Amino acid sequence: RYLEDALEAEMPLFVDNADGDVTIIGLGSKTKLVGSEIVACNGVLHMVQHCLLPFDGDNELDIAQKQRLVDAKRALELRYPDRP
Repeated sequence: RYLEDALEAEMPLFVDNADGDVTIIGLGSKTKLVGSEIVACNGVLHMVQHCLLPFDGDNELDIAQKQRLVDAKRALELRYPDRP
């Protein structure tokens, strides 16, 4: 899944609901969904505990963050095969 920002840049998101809660994992942080979804005219809004950071917050990538970055790069290459 991808989150598209106002500049139309896409960031990969991973969704984990193994423990019953829905956790959204970005490249630099993760958050849990809270509250009910809100249906809007162009999609659905989800309330989250806190903002997702697009990059790592402590300036050091651990093994899991490095693997998410590799997975995200692979997913983007598959989605956009003609881009350099």
